[in-house]
Amino acid sequence: MRTLTLPLLFTAASLVGQDLPGLVGHWPMNDHALDLSPNALHGTPDVGAWQGTADREQHEGCAVRVLEGGFVTAESALFASGTPYGITLAMWVRRSQANGFASIRMFPSGPGVQLGVRADGIPSLGTWVDEIAAAPGQVPVDDAWHHVAGTYQVGAWNLYFDGQLVASTVNTLYEPMPGPAAMIVGGVWDVELDDLQVFDRALPLTEIAILAEQPTTCELVAAVQEVPDNGFVLLTDPTTGVCSVVLHHDPGPGTTVRLADMAGRTMRRLAIRGRRTGLELHGLPVAPYVITVVGPGYATTRTILSGW
Repeated sequence: MRTLTLPLLFTAASLVGQDLPGLVGHWPMNDHALDLSPNALHGTPDVGAWQGTADREQHEGCAVRVLEGGFVTAESALFASGTPYGITLAMWVRRSQANGFASIRMFPSGPGVQLGVRADGIPSLGTWVDEIAAAPGQVPVDDAWHHVAGTYQVGAWNLYFDGQLVASTVNTLYEPMPGPAAMIVGGVWDVELDDLQVFDRALPLTEIAILAEQPTTCELVAAVQEVPDNGFVLLTDPTTGVCSVVLHHDPGPGTTVRLADMAGRTMRRLAIRGRRTGLELHGLPVAPYVITVVGPGYATTRTILSGW
């Protein structure tokens, strides 16, 4: 029997750009911890401590401010793949408070790999027992958005800040020791996060620079306004697998409803001619989906988690 979980998460319309090879996880942090990569390694957030906020391009609701807490993904061997083993962790960070800090780490049975911005504002990379960090005064310590990334492969550690190498070392004493049950853990205290990414290889400087220049994954369509209250409610029938989209207002000419997966692929699209329109969900894979209503001069979306 088809059911729907509808807590639901509010997002602006987003576009996913061209991914670099080796991407195994991409959490855009659009007020949620869903993974946009094909692996769908969705995070379980500490929801009570999360607040939607503007991203680095000032799109409201397209980043998160975490007062205290974080998120944890499901266990996956994807974080421990590659021969020889390599990994890249990357994220956008804005320190809301002077002593805010953030980290994203692979957490297997061994020492793992941790990329972070410490409470003193200095980026760092390492395992639980050893790390490299930028030198004092080498990077700006402020409340602006910055891109932080770290790579590891065959004992070589490289730390990047805004697309530039700021620290490196070769140390094979404390190998990350990945395991088949690895998970990604994000932990923060009063910082803002956007576009967390994990790759199963060590990206070179040229590709790190590309990540640091990529636009946000929460781009609003030009001349389209987001409806603050989302403009519709969802009613579900668990016996038929039909989700009814009920508008708060009469639809204008050309209004449509679109169901898409988290990679932006359209699964259903229907013209809306009245206040209530049914979307057939039976037969779709179990996954999160985005329902978007587009009318004259506006677009509004809602993310649903669909399951049997």
